[in-house]
Amino acid sequence: MSITLCILSVAAMGFFFDRYFHHRKDYKDNKVALIYKASDTLVPVLLCLYALLRRAPAGVYWLLFTGIFLCMAADVVIGIRFEAGTLVFLVAQLCLIAYYFTLAPFHWVSILLFFGILILEALILKPSFSYPLNRLICCGAYALAMAFMVSMALLLPFSVYLSGTILLAVGAVLFLISDTMLAQNTFGKPVQWRDRLLMAFYYSAVYLMAVSTFYL
Repeated sequence: MSITLCILSVAAMGFFFDRYFHHRKDYKDNKVALIYKASDTLVPVLLCLYALLRRAPAGVYWLLFTGIFLCMAADVVIGIRFEAGTLVFLVAQLCLIAYYFTLAPFHWVSILLFFGILILEALILKPSFSYPLNRLICCGAYALAMAFMVSMALLLPFSVYLSGTILLAVGAVLFLISDTMLAQNTFGKPVQWRDRLLMAFYYSAVYLMAVSTFYL
């Protein structure tokens, strides 16, 4: 990936990020805000597509592209209906999990990491368990997929010694942090600084995942 492409893509995401929060009011996304929100994720989608089109053949890397593309779609859907958006993100996580399975074999340590992540999330989000059952079930299913995705991503650099797997692992961790902060803002009292920070983590996560295709 060239330095020019890196600078241009980061600058574009920074612009869309600023415009998104300029139009976002009271922690809710209006139509204009949703356009900028999706545009921010569109940058990593296009980067990933560009990297794949340069490969011959792209093969299983399309799973990663599909996962990132679904994240962009979920960005819009979750702003309209939270549960539906969460389900789209769930499918995106399943695509990422399938992709990681093609990069490295499953390792039993992932099970330990999986339960460790779940316990950590439960401790952080314990006050949220009093919310409506349908929303908790939806978010619970997503949390399981997220924890499994992160547990697999963390071990990738130890199985495949490439810069791309490190980017995937860091991206997965940022994704987890972002979603944990989102849950705190959604089920608890919203905090403005957390609102911006969680989106910064999220966009960084998707960006690193997309850029990883240049280094695998």
